Amino acid sequence: MLTNRIQKSWQFAAVLVPFSALLLWTLKVHFVHSGGTTLRVKIIGYDPVDLLSGHYLRFRYDFGSLPICAEAVPRASVCICVDLPSDDGVTMLANQKVECDAGRNVCRNLIKGTCQHSTFLTGSERFYFPEQFAGVLARVPEDSEAEIKVQVDGSIALTDIWVKSQTILEYARERL
Repeated sequence: MLTNRIQKSWQFAAVLVPFSALLLWTLKVHFVHSGGTTLRVKIIGYDPVDLLSGHYLRFRYDFGSLPICAEAVPRASVCICVDLPSDDGVTMLANQKVECDAGRNVCRNLIKGTCQHSTFLTGSERFYFPEQFAGVLARVPEDSEAEIKVQVDGSIALTDIWVKSQTILEYARERL
């Protein structure tokens, strides 16, 4: 009788734990995408398809000419302050490199990343898209911008990619 109860408790836990983990992850994703400051930044594209991971655009954010990773230790945390967009509403440029611990006190819009092979990466440089658009989106279209949410801690979340005045999926649908 006691072993029967223990077995039912384990079965209940086996269902409840993964469900709870999925629920918590979903809530985290929702809050990350709903909070923060929304900004747009120009992007530079390359590497459109990885056969093992599915169809996605892999790109870099264009934060301007500041040498962010010039003297950085590989894979170490690096933070930059960015200016708000200029009159065109897009050109968000890095204006200084700061210590990540003191960054929140120094600048309003802090972006955290790492330097890999002299490239500043934030961890959100992928945009997945449906397979039907693979031919159209072989490369990131010219003059594309990423819409990002900048969180208080410096992390960013990619919300969409824009090509001129339309989202990248609308752009791809028109060109099928």
